[in-house]
Amino acid sequence: MDNYTLAKNLNVVTRIQNLNSATQSLMDTATKMMVNYKSVYTMGVYTFNTGGANQIAPPKSTPAAAKVLSASIDVLTVYKNNWLKPIGRVKRIMKRTRV
Repeated sequence: MDNYTLAKNLNVVTRIQNLNSATQSLMDTATKMMVNYKSVYTMGVYTFNTGGANQIAPPKSTPAAAKVLSASIDVLTVYKNNWLKPIGRVKRIMKRTRV
């Protein structure tokens, strides 16, 4: 078991969970400001990994929509040290190339 899995099993709050919580709070604040000051905010949410930027919420999303779409952001799962978790085609290739 790796440290990340151990932390999740022990309900330890990780950095990504703190970041997610702060993002959710920002969306709530923006929603309140829109109501109180009759302003308009749009937000886009992106994550970054080995493949570059991944769009989670399009740039013209409302804060409420961005909050829902960004709620499930978590760390990138890996198969083992320096390997991404194998899925689909990659998994089949790995099975064929095992020694």
